Parts: sequence; structure tokens; C-alpha cells
Amino acid sequence: MKKVIIFLVGLFIGFAILGATGLPFLLIVIAALWYWTLRRGRLTVRAFMYLGLHSQGISPMEANGRVFKMGYYDAAESAPIAKSFVREYFNGKQLKMIAEARKRGFVG
Repeated sequence: MKKVIIFLVGLFIGFAILGATGLPFLLIVIAALWYWTLRRGRLTVRAFMYLGLHSQGISPMEANGRVFKMGYYDAAESAPIAKSFVREYFNGKQLKMIAEARKRGFVG
């Protein structure tokens, strides 16, 4: 989170230096960060759901099929549960959980 804040402060300083010509660049960067955050969150929730389905004995192919039907809004509903799961079992490291899900057959 600290890195993101430092990056955004740097962007705003750059915008102040560049003037109005920097506005389109700033908007594109902000939109890209927003999209990346949404995509990463959805991937985390899908990996979490996959691990849950896999632990219930559902085949990897069927579990992947179920989790890939999830959209952004479905993922937003399950995000708090996935965050607490990542915090408790993977020390808050999303990428470790995603890697574990991929080891078990997650295609995301």
C-alpha cells in the first residue's frame, strides 16, 4: 500500500510539472491501476473458491468451470471471506494462495 501511495504522489507531482498535457496520461495510469486491482481481486477470490471446491472432492475441471463463471460482482461479495482466509492461512500473501491453488489444478 505504501508503494501505491508513493507512486500516486509521484504522479501528481509529475502532473503539476507537466501541466494540462499530463492529464490524459494521469487518467490512463489511474484507470490501469484500477483495472489491475479489480482483476487481481477477482483472481484471488477465484483461487479461494477453487481451493474450497477442491477440498470438497470436486474434480479440478468442474471446480475450474464453476469459479470461472464468477464475475466482478460475485467476487466482491466473497472478497471479505477470501481476505480473512488469506490472512489466516497464507500470512496475508495472495500470491502464495494463488500458487497453491495452481499446484492443485487451478487454471486462473
